[in-house]
Amino acid sequence: MNNTIILRTPDVIAAEINTIKRTTAKYVLEQSIEIGRLLCEAKEAVPHGEWGHWLEENCAYSTSNANNLMRIYTEYGEDDEQLSFFAENKLELYGDLNRSQAIALLALPPAERAEFVRENDVPAMSVSELEAKIKEAKAETEAAVRAELGAALEKAKADVSEQKRRADKNAADLEKMKKNPELKKVKAELMEAKNSVETLRDVAEKAAQEAQHLKTERDVLQMQLSQPVVAEITEEQRASIIAEANSQMSAEMAAKDAELAKLRLAANPMVSKFSAYLDQMQIAFKNMKEIIDGAEPEVADKLGGALSKVVAMMAERV
Repeated sequence: MNNTIILRTPDVIAAEINTIKRTTAKYVLEQSIEIGRLLCEAKEAVPHGEWGHWLEENCAYSTSNANNLMRIYTEYGEDDEQLSFFAENKLELYGDLNRSQAIALLALPPAERAEFVRENDVPAMSVSELEAKIKEAKAETEAAVRAELGAALEKAKADVSEQKRRADKNAADLEKMKKNPELKKVKAELMEAKNSVETLRDVAEKAAQEAQHLKTERDVLQMQLSQPVVAEITEEQRASIIAEANSQMSAEMAAKDAELAKLRLAANPMVSKFSAYLDQMQIAFKNMKEIIDGAEPEVADKLGGALSKVVAMMAERV
């Protein structure tokens, strides 16, 4: 008969104790979640204003204790599935916690709570140690948030300052442009050109009216000359008078038409602008020619060649 005695070391006994503790904690937490679910269901059914009395009479719970149990259910469980606390890796995170530790962790938002449990040995902490650690973690989070907000505020201030600087610069540039004599000169020239165009249009309109008037006079004269003549004017004289009148009237009409065409052309802004540029080119050409004529032969040849190339290029493009 084998009488071997198995020695139970303190480490083995401690392991057994810790296993029972974890199992007990898991069971207590499971039951706390279920009680929280049932309390949520009861609160919906109890008439308004009678919740505290119902708790005291039926469950011997204070309102704060019931609230903690309901929060355990809503934070660690799901409304439509009992004991879902242990689904979706929640067992790995919270399975070794007791009810007091689970309640203490409610001080953290869900995302921070999970991270906190991953980074700390929560099951080994007392409630006071856990609360102190949570307070420290919240302080660090708040400090980080304040630092982030401060950086964002400083950046916003810098952006506003830069925008104000640009706005001030734009305003200064605009004011400088307003005071620029060249700008005033350009504005004056534009106004003068506008007035000139309007004047030319008036003159062209007046010329058109005079031409129409001459045409009317010619028609009247031709009608009068076509009437029977008095006896002392011969047929040959009458024909000569009509021919001379027609010739004179045609000459006057041609002159008026030419003047009217010239005025209409001058009233065209594009033609006026082109004429101004053409005058500037002629002046520039004359000045460059004078420079070439006054230069030494070798320099004059180079400058003359460059000018000839420019003129040739302009001629090709036209």
